[in-house]
Amino acid sequence: MEDFDKVLKHHERIIFHLIHKYGIRDEDGEFYQLGLIALWQAWREYDSSKSKFSSYAYLCVRRELLHLIDHNRRVQEKHEKWLNTVRIEDLMVEDLAHELDPQLLHKIQNALTMKQWKWFEHCLLHGYPLKEFAQKEAETYGAVKNCGKRARAKLRMLLTEEGYAL
Repeated sequence: MEDFDKVLKHHERIIFHLIHKYGIRDEDGEFYQLGLIALWQAWREYDSSKSKFSSYAYLCVRRELLHLIDHNRRVQEKHEKWLNTVRIEDLMVEDLAHELDPQLLHKIQNALTMKQWKWFEHCLLHGYPLKEFAQKEAETYGAVKNCGKRARAKLRMLLTEEGYAL
């Protein structure tokens, strides 16, 4: 390990250079740590007959940092895709299902028709899928979907009047 300490002392600047080159904000030290691991692996796997160590280490560290950048980008894209598919109502209802006070529930029930209330109670509060609810109520999927659409419009209006931010 004494040898790696010397390697680290002489080649640590490669890690800092690449972090700076790619404009990485490394508050948690995740990229630096990955760079250290890549430098250590380069030191262990280095074959002096093929190239200079500094060139090999640079390529190894660069490859690992770019892999992590790409991985983080893919995770961010999945998160953004999920955010684009989630409706405000879905997020709002999950909060409401746990935090609705009885007075607000009563106001919602009064604002909705009987079918809309059933939709609200089963699909939003209890999380039944629309298809299952449609089968249970002997309705078509389209009828349940339209009922939910009209109910959501009423809910938006009611919740806006009650001072809830949507």
